[in-house]
Amino acid sequence: METHEADESIRIIFDTAPIACCIFDNGFNIFDCNQETLRMFCLPDKQVYFERFFELSPERQPCGRKSRDLAFENNNKAFLEGHNRFEWMHQTFTGELLPCEIILLRVKYKEEYAVAGYIRDLREQKALLEKIHNENERYKTMAHWYEELLDAIPFLISAQDNQGNWTFINKAFEDFFGRKRDEVIGLPCNNWGLSICDTDKCAMACARRGVYQTNFTEKESSYLVDTKLLKDLEGKTTGYIELIQDITKIERMAKQKAEAEAASSAKSSFLATMSHEIKIPVNAILGMAAIGKKAAEMERKNFALNKIEDASRHFLGVINDVLDMSRIEAKKLELSKIPFDLNHSLNKAVSLVQFMMDEKHIHFSMKIGKNMPSVFIGDDHRLTQVITNLLSNAVKFTPEEGRVDLGVSLIGEEEGICTLRFDVSDSGIGMSLEQQKKIFDVYEQADKSTTRRFSGAGLGLPISKRIVELMNGRIWVESRLGKGAKFCFTIKLLREINNSLMPSGQDGKYDDFQGKKILIVDDLDINREALVSLLDGTGLIIDAAKNGKEAIDMVLFAPNKYDMVFMDIQMPEMDGIEASRQIRALPLVRNRKLPIIAMTASVLQEDIENGYSAGIDDYIGKPVDIVRMLEKLYEYLP
Repeated sequence: METHEADESIRIIFDTAPIACCIFDNGFNIFDCNQETLRMFCLPDKQVYFERFFELSPERQPCGRKSRDLAFENNNKAFLEGHNRFEWMHQTFTGELLPCEIILLRVKYKEEYAVAGYIRDLREQKALLEKIHNENERYKTMAHWYEELLDAIPFLISAQDNQGNWTFINKAFEDFFGRKRDEVIGLPCNNWGLSICDTDKCAMACARRGVYQTNFTEKESSYLVDTKLLKDLEGKTTGYIELIQDITKIERMAKQKAEAEAASSAKSSFLATMSHEIKIPVNAILGMAAIGKKAAEMERKNFALNKIEDASRHFLGVINDVLDMSRIEAKKLELSKIPFDLNHSLNKAVSLVQFMMDEKHIHFSMKIGKNMPSVFIGDDHRLTQVITNLLSNAVKFTPEEGRVDLGVSLIGEEEGICTLRFDVSDSGIGMSLEQQKKIFDVYEQADKSTTRRFSGAGLGLPISKRIVELMNGRIWVESRLGKGAKFCFTIKLLREINNSLMPSGQDGKYDDFQGKKILIVDDLDINREALVSLLDGTGLIIDAAKNGKEAIDMVLFAPNKYDMVFMDIQMPEMDGIEASRQIRALPLVRNRKLPIIAMTASVLQEDIENGYSAGIDDYIGKPVDIVRMLEKLYEYLP
């Protein structure tokens, strides 16, 4: 009686399930299906489904394979592996195409193995995805049209940020002042030299007082300036839009003025988004480059060059963070193992954030515990990266005249493996327990508003967490709101007994490089010359190739000549990935290990995976950092 009731309950659940279900053996003999299956395929009864199953798929799947052949392959895979999940194009009994997701599970049915199939109708999902795609294309087209429209308007239209730096000018503005858009973006708007600049009659100064329409006279012509607040998608004021009209010909321009005001109103949202997305370092680079080009004094030029270098390093840091995050997600982030001086690494980390502390007058102290070994074996670059991340975060969230402390202690040692603890504490804003729970999550910050208030992509802490874990340690935070924060992490490092330092330490020895032969492959002459120049004095014998095909010929001609290859990825004739694949396939190369290190600015995980599949051993980012290049030389040279 109980068995009968259980069977009846199972049958009720089976037949009322909102997803199509069926059971069949390895030969596609179907034992049973539920009512949702009949409804989905518009079938009159189960017998039709059993007998005409293969008529419920088109002859071929979208991939071009025959449906019958592919169905047996998927079924066999489910029997062998226990499960299989894939998309499939079915068709109803009436011939309507039916995109589906199918899950096959191996089960026991009457003491024999069978497969339970679950079929989910994807028509609504596919239709929604297509709608989203079409909407995205429509918005992209509208954005292009709006920008073309602004350039077609004969009025002078410009946008400035809150500091008065240009973020946009239209073509009429370019023609009127004889300056191209790329030349002025990021520059202060007062550099156009009008009589009202830097006065209380400036349109932006008036807008700050709540006056959004002003006029001025310049060279016997009168102009009317309409100013609008430029707001981002969250309603926060990010700058101003100015529309300048020559009102000496107001009658003739009345119609154009109305059209321009309408276009400006319709375009406000687009300009807000565009302004919000502009990268600060890119603006700094463009602005300082323009200043440097105009400057006559060498001191002024050097100032601009230094600012360009700072902004470029900041921008490169963002790219490197994304590249590191891509490597982490691809599980390809690896650490080098070279001797390094811990004190040097600590001082380097402090020096990288010293200017930030100086700007905010932060009180800083560093305390190193007693009996601390000086030289370890490990990846000092990654360790410095973690310490720098934590120090810069501490400074960022600490008010002026605040305090930041760095402590390092030896908390254990066993058979030469030392456990070190690092503590970075600050007197900043602190965080709640809820915020602490997600602080190390990818792309998260303690508070979403921190991106706007303190900047940052939210990648530093997740990257630091992964690096610490690769060093067999852990990282955590101790904090309370308004009471500052202390970030702590532990790592395990092997003590270096011989105290022989690599270039990342303080001695800068290159004895191990003497006579080693490397090949540098890059399509740009200046890049090849720069790399050869950077490696001058290391004792390396360096050859260079300008593309992948030339590199293959050089390796084929002398397969035992090179000890290492630095390979650019994006090159004409043959790219670095294909060149690496063909070099790996050369018979004499296959019998020995020839390290191939890719040089790339790509941060896409797919590109990185393709490189590893082609036989590339490791990556360094572009522009190439000589320290990272030397580390790879020490890591991979035999």
